Amino acid sequence: EPYIGVVFYSLLLYFSPESHGVGGGRVSLYVSLLTLVAWLIKGIGEKKLNIKWTTSLVIIAIIFLWMLIVTQTAHVSIEESWNGSVRFFKVFMICFLMMAMINSQKRLEILLAVNIFGITYFSLNGFYSFLTGGDVKGIYADNNSLAHLLSMFFPFAVVMLFFPNKWIRFWG
Repeated sequence: EPYIGVVFYSLLLYFSPESHGVGGGRVSLYVSLLTLVAWLIKGIGEKKLNIKWTTSLVIIAIIFLWMLIVTQTAHVSIEESWNGSVRFFKVFMICFLMMAMINSQKRLEILLAVNIFGITYFSLNGFYSFLTGGDVKGIYADNNSLAHLLSMFFPFAVVMLFFPNKWIRFWG
């Protein structure tokens, strides 16, 4: 199933080989591209791609197109503009794939479990590094980023864990 690629990408956010000293290059980029290709192959084979063009997805697509235009007409530095745009496009692609593939309660719970595991690991790693004077590496390496992540994710995780029989309405 291609949605496993989205779950694996989510896991790579916390355990990326690049940030833990293991050579790996752009593993998360390759995983997201392979997930996109697998989703397209499966969708074309089954003759359905499970895309619901909601208002939020249309707005993200318009922003995506606007970023392409702005990147091409950058007055300061087209190279720097492309670097920022590539980061945005990677996030856009994974958000798009999540909206298309995480479309059931079971898949959402699997993604939630992986995120809870990763955030717990990252929080404990940060606490250990604080006590020993070490350095935290990764996408949420500073205190503000970790606090921002926890404040956004924690309420959602609490509702999903403590009220599992309630239907969570998918927004999007």
